[in-house]
Amino acid sequence: MQSSAAVSLLAGLVLLVGCEPAAKGLSPEVVESQRQRFKLAEEPADPVTPLDLRESGGAEELNGRPVVLVGQIGGVANPYDTEPDFPFKAGEATLFLVDPSTAAEMADHMSDPNHAEECAFCKARAKDKLASVATVTFVDEQGKTLPVGAQELLAVKAGDVVVIEGEAKILPSPGGATADQLVVTATGLYVRE
Repeated sequence: MQSSAAVSLLAGLVLLVGCEPAAKGLSPEVVESQRQRFKLAEEPADPVTPLDLRESGGAEELNGRPVVLVGQIGGVANPYDTEPDFPFKAGEATLFLVDPSTAAEMADHMSDPNHAEECAFCKARAKDKLASVATVTFVDEQGKTLPVGAQELLAVKAGDVVVIEGEAKILPSPGGATADQLVVTATGLYVRE
């Protein structure tokens, strides 16, 4: 009798634990419908880089402004102490877009990801280049960041060059960073081949 009670308890725990990720994340059907909502079939015209966008105006001029932004997902050593999954955020539809010129400048050091993450010089250079990084979020119809990784939602990976349509804003620098944060709420994404 004790073993059947233990089996029932174990089965209940397995079911409970098995349901937990689905409750926190999104069903495959919802992920697919959101992917279709964001993925663009054609590249938007006239994209600018994160650095060009910053140079085009102050925070007041950028806040709420529609933008078309081009950059590389990642491409620098992780410049953030609070983002261990850079160039993505774990469990949410957020990615970090790096200005192509900065990614090209750091390409030699990024050829070995272990080197880039362990090298104090690479990390310091990445922190100095924070103005070339944009944080891109993908939100639901209510304006909440989707609770699924951007890799899964959008079928993208670190190193992809993408064009983002969205709305830009400048937020105060997080945790003593060297540059205010450029944040784009995306309405579309195109992956360059």
